[in-house]
Amino acid sequence: MKNVRKISIVLISGILLLGFIGIHRAESAEKVIRWKMSCYFPKSFYFYKSDEYFVKLVDQMSGGRLKIQLFPIGALVGTYDLFDAVGKGAVDCASEWPTTWSGIDAGFDLLGTTPMLFTDLDYQLWLWNFGGLQIAQDLYAKYNLKWFPEYTLGGTESGYHSKKPIKSLADFKGLKIRQSGKVQGEVLHALGASPVSIAGGEVYTAMERGVIDACEYSTPANDYSMGLHEVAKWMVVPGWYQTSSIIGFIINMDKWNKLPSDLKAIVKGALSQTYIWTNSCGHYFGMEAVDKMEKAGVKITYLSSEDLEEIQKLVNQSMIKRAASHENYAKVAKSMISYLERVKTWRSMQKPFSWGTGISSIYPNIP
Repeated sequence: MKNVRKISIVLISGILLLGFIGIHRAESAEKVIRWKMSCYFPKSFYFYKSDEYFVKLVDQMSGGRLKIQLFPIGALVGTYDLFDAVGKGAVDCASEWPTTWSGIDAGFDLLGTTPMLFTDLDYQLWLWNFGGLQIAQDLYAKYNLKWFPEYTLGGTESGYHSKKPIKSLADFKGLKIRQSGKVQGEVLHALGASPVSIAGGEVYTAMERGVIDACEYSTPANDYSMGLHEVAKWMVVPGWYQTSSIIGFIINMDKWNKLPSDLKAIVKGALSQTYIWTNSCGHYFGMEAVDKMEKAGVKITYLSSEDLEEIQKLVNQSMIKRAASHENYAKVAKSMISYLERVKTWRSMQKPFSWGTGISSIYPNIP
């Protein structure tokens, strides 16, 4: 009888243990958080690999507790629906370019790129050491979004691709040029050119058919993959209209708030690593693309320092006008210019080994 009781106790204990293990496994399975993420770019862009890199890092660092399923732009929502989709929770998170949302609030404009102002390292310093990250996060929070910088594209944009050489500001007169950005467009107007708004997917055809005479689009790597070297045999640099570009990462605020603290730290850590990795890749692939363009017969011309000084003055005028009617644009611009003034001496002390030089000391005086 005693043996029977012992066997019964063992069996019951075993059943309870198996039950506990089953419950524990079920609870563990429930702890896996699954997000859907939209990339800002199509798969054909090498920046899609940056989001793949980020998603893989999160999976590895979290031990599989946070699974992010990545989709190219258009698979879940279109580009201009991305902002609302994440804010409303239809999509959990996404990579994005802040300047896209400048029609929602002009404050987003300079968070994505600057004409004539910031290098990649300037953005990095401003965001993490001069209050830029808090300014950006406060603005996105108004739309139920948590924001972090994901990466810079790696240097300036390519410059203008054109059918005939542009060697000075006088050569812009009369040209129809594909250009994004309000300030940038106003500068072209002042130079006698006609800025034209054309979707990225239509740029090649517009150049091929002569709808436009010149265009800007993206980095050298993306411009080469689009085939712009086939329809434009001249480039004029530098890309003053987009001296650096920040790609951000937005998360639905409710989803972010529910995330355990350790997973929040993992997301931020993975973003930091992606920032470093993509920046280096952007520069590397940019070098390769320029080599390929030159081998394909593309000739590169350079605007003079005097021409760039004149563009700076035109940019200043347009920024001051825009700041006067857009409170958040003014807030971002003033913070950026304050940083540029603060870093001026340190930057000059490092010449010619600096990370880039401010064109001049004539930054716009934003009231």
